[in-house]
Amino acid sequence: MTATILNIHEFYNGLKKAGFNEEQAEVIANIQGKTASATLEQIKSEELATKADLSEAKFDIIKWIAAIVIGAGVAQIFAIMGLLKLLGKI
Repeated sequence: MTATILNIHEFYNGLKKAGFNEEQAEVIANIQGKTASATLEQIKSEELATKADLSEAKFDIIKWIAAIVIGAGVAQIFAIMGLLKLLGKI
């Protein structure tokens, strides 16, 4: 993951160049800095899936799909045998 660090001084100077006065630029830059910090803290506190988590989930999905496919095959065999028995072929 690539982190981008907000340069508050550069942001402040950019606001001043865009026509904001010193007070406006300072308030906006401070709010933006606090918002960026809060967002970074929230991201740090989130639980992210690791490669091992994804691998385990993939294995579980494959396991369930295999069980469904095998179960469906067994059900079809019994259905065919029942039909053959009903028709008197067994």
